Amino acid sequence: MFVFKIIILGDQGNGKTSLMNKYVENKFVEHEAPTIGIEFASKTKDMCQIFDEQLLKDYREQYGNKYYQLERTVKLQIWNSSGQERFHSIVSTYYRNTHGVIFVCDLTRRPTMEHLRKWIDDYNKYATNPLDKVSGIVVGMKSDLRSQHQITEEELQQFANEYGLKSFTVSAKYDTTKIENVFNEILSQMFRRYINDDQLQNTIKYTKETDHDYLLQVDNNKSKKRCCNIL
Repeated sequence: MFVFKIIILGDQGNGKTSLMNKYVENKFVEHEAPTIGIEFASKTKDMCQIFDEQLLKDYREQYGNKYYQLERTVKLQIWNSSGQERFHSIVSTYYRNTHGVIFVCDLTRRPTMEHLRKWIDDYNKYATNPLDKVSGIVVGMKSDLRSQHQITEEELQQFANEYGLKSFTVSAKYDTTKIENVFNEILSQMFRRYINDDQLQNTIKYTKETDHDYLLQVDNNKSKKRCCNIL
């Protein structure tokens, strides 16, 4: 099982916890309590249900041979950070060894998008690798509150483009599928980087799921790796 680590960053009250909880537990709480320090959640998925066929094809062509153990599960570890300044020293330590980052703003509060510049600079300062070496996306929350919007989808995309990122607008209250797509997108980005970056391959963690019959154990004299295939 591949294990990728991401962190969610943004101001307090932007909807970071709601985004995580909707993805992991498919639940929404109208008035979510502020995050204290850092929160953790995880979700395991069948890679063949997440990644597009071309991505899987590229990976099979590169790694689908007798020297590798084949598997098709991926686990996403999600670290949800507090947006409060008093927890900054704690939160910044969790930037290390991340494979991806989701920057979150509140579409009903324009300053929260501009504040993402500070969060991006902060990530580049404390993370093991800067943003251009990992996977990242920008998410605008509260898309259902259209009458209160101070940020348009076009403005959010323009902001994301400055950093070479994709953007999404979602509602944690209503958009189950769109939020699933948000996390599928960052998973796909991280997996694509894994395929193309030999150095990154050494940072991905694995766990062995012996109870799954789709694992193919192979014996060889070379060091073993694990990779995805449609079996």
